[in-house]
Amino acid sequence: MSREPLGKVPSVRQPAPPTPLSLTAGVLVQVLLLSSILRFSLVVYQFPADFTPVLVMGLLGVAVSTVIWAMPRHREGLVLLTLGLTGAMLLYNQALFVYGAQSCWEALTDFWTENTYFSVSYTLPYSLPDSQHQAATQIFLGAVFALLALPLGWAIHRLRAFWLTFALTLPWLLPAFLAEVELDWSAMLVICAGWAALLLSSLAARRDPSGGARITLVTLPVSLALIWLILLLFPFQQYTQPTWAVYLQEQLKGLDWFPWEETLDGGPSSPDAGKDAPRMDFYTAGPRSYTGRAMLEVSASQPGTMYLRGEVYRDYSSQAWTGVEPNSTDNLSNYNPILGTSPVSATITYLTSPRSMVYLPYQTTVVEDKQVFSDSPLVFPQAQQSYTVGYIPLDDSPSSQGNIPTLSEQEEAYSAYLEVPEEISGDLLTWYTQAMEELENSGEPIRADATGEYAGELNTASIIAQLLERNATYDLRTPRTPSEEDFVTYFLEKSHRGYCVHFASAATLLLRTQGIPARYVSGYVTTIPSSSLDQNTREYTTRVVDSNAHAWMEIYLYGYGWYPVEVTPTSTGDTPNQSQAPAASTAPSSAPTATSAPATPTPTPTVAPETPDQGGIQVSLDWLVWTVPVVVLAAGLWLIRRLRYRLWRKMGQDKDTNAAVLKVYRWFGLLERLGGKAGTETEDLARKARFSQHTLTQQERSLVLGQFRDEVTRLRQSASIWKRWLLWLLFPVGTGRRAR
Repeated sequence: MSREPLGKVPSVRQPAPPTPLSLTAGVLVQVLLLSSILRFSLVVYQFPADFTPVLVMGLLGVAVSTVIWAMPRHREGLVLLTLGLTGAMLLYNQALFVYGAQSCWEALTDFWTENTYFSVSYTLPYSLPDSQHQAATQIFLGAVFALLALPLGWAIHRLRAFWLTFALTLPWLLPAFLAEVELDWSAMLVICAGWAALLLSSLAARRDPSGGARITLVTLPVSLALIWLILLLFPFQQYTQPTWAVYLQEQLKGLDWFPWEETLDGGPSSPDAGKDAPRMDFYTAGPRSYTGRAMLEVSASQPGTMYLRGEVYRDYSSQAWTGVEPNSTDNLSNYNPILGTSPVSATITYLTSPRSMVYLPYQTTVVEDKQVFSDSPLVFPQAQQSYTVGYIPLDDSPSSQGNIPTLSEQEEAYSAYLEVPEEISGDLLTWYTQAMEELENSGEPIRADATGEYAGELNTASIIAQLLERNATYDLRTPRTPSEEDFVTYFLEKSHRGYCVHFASAATLLLRTQGIPARYVSGYVTTIPSSSLDQNTREYTTRVVDSNAHAWMEIYLYGYGWYPVEVTPTSTGDTPNQSQAPAASTAPSSAPTATSAPATPTPTPTVAPETPDQGGIQVSLDWLVWTVPVVVLAAGLWLIRRLRYRLWRKMGQDKDTNAAVLKVYRWFGLLERLGGKAGTETEDLARKARFSQHTLTQQERSLVLGQFRDEVTRLRQSASIWKRWLLWLLFPVGTGRRAR
């Protein structure tokens, strides 16, 4: 009597095999999800890679994944073969792959530091040329997305499980969600539509793959349209953080685990210091290093050195500078040519994502089509990729412009910008007096040779720059100031080392103690070489890199306005990244003087102006390139083994003995691929469980379980190493309490 092959009897709990229609719909969803996640990552996280080559590698992974999961048998072997071939290719290009991983990690840490209160930075150990840098990043991202297509295809084609697909795609978006940055909403629209289509079709697709595919093909465009309509009716710009999120954030702050933003210690409140006022926390002023990443491109009708002022800070506490709330360009009046034209024009382009911050040359008179009359910081109402300004180049010796300030402007300049915390004002005056005495007794010439109507202010600023140079050393490796110390007094009295954040902060407060209004500013400083002239546009062009970020101070000159003063000494030969400094630099003997025009800035990189906490804790993370994948792989294998063990335990404890025996029989089917075989008694009992009305006894179930355990033990004794490892992973039947 011939036995019916029980292995062909489908289980009601097993998903049906894919059909051509389900594969087509699955490939569509897979491609949409992968391409949208890739675009989201490149736009939001600013990975230095092109979309097309990475997408091509991802689509190749989708094709291989679809072929593998469409196969009726040998899928596991094909997955292992694919992983082996991919590993061999990556091993062959190991140097570029590792560099690409490091490049992506650097971009991600830059994103995290820039947009959150947490400051952890990573710097590449070495830099490749731009083309190789981009190629290495593309190889890494392409390999990652191609490999991601394998589990994603398994979840979509075979399991048709929404939650597993969601778990595989959500981690790519989490950093942006947690940082609360502006998302790439076109990519998010497609991702959400893909999730919705899978959620609505997953239940039907497990029983009827073709029916589920039809649901997917219908719901996908409907979901896209519905989400688009919701965004249209309720724009994301109107989003308000929910109460529970605010409460949770406050509870986390109360734990004091992380360096959250501190509350200012006293100080007068001001109408300018609103909710959008910038803040520069001193805990971020730790060791600095830079990669040469291009941030801006500046094209101007005249070459020379340019200070691009971004954020303006006024109120000082021992832990932070708090800035002036920027004014929107919408509040400016339209440009009137009758008032005169600017002799120099410039176009400033963001080479990263569009920003609303407006970086302005000094004495800017026009921004786009708006007239500028004041020295306040500006922002666009919406982020822009580029903008045009008109400005008047600064003079070496400023003179009165005939601009009589209003009474409110005078009150602000001579009150808010003369404020020094009472607890440190005495220490600053004592330091200034002692440093001045040492300078006078040293016989060194005092740099106070400015003339004209502002000679007093300029000479005082020049002397303070000289005192700082004599008593402190420029050092990008300066550690963070201890949290219990005041930032400026610790720099002047104990540390005696720092970079432009330290020098500009100290000079601002010292000038205020001498009765001169001063403020701390941040931005970029760059030199546009005369050799960069484009004969077609007649414009000079340069790229502004991250090491061009700088901080300096301004003094208020009655009748003129705010004038920039450089007080940071030139970096020395042992300063990191000196090669990335602008070509034009000035020695300390002339650069820090207030009479020097900003046309010769000190090339001292510091915090990125739009995000003053650009630096942070320097952590060597090279080991993460291989450690993290290994840990993830080990955790995944451990999880698989634990899940298989729980299934084995359930077979021995399930009240439905017939269903338990059929499950064991299906495990025998998988075991046959490794050389095992079900015994005659097991086949008879499985047929009895499947086709008869008889309920198997506990003893009969135990018999089947015992035969399976014995067969696994027999195979382990004679199998090769890799088969033994697979048996250990997939059939953990020899651990734990013996099933009864």
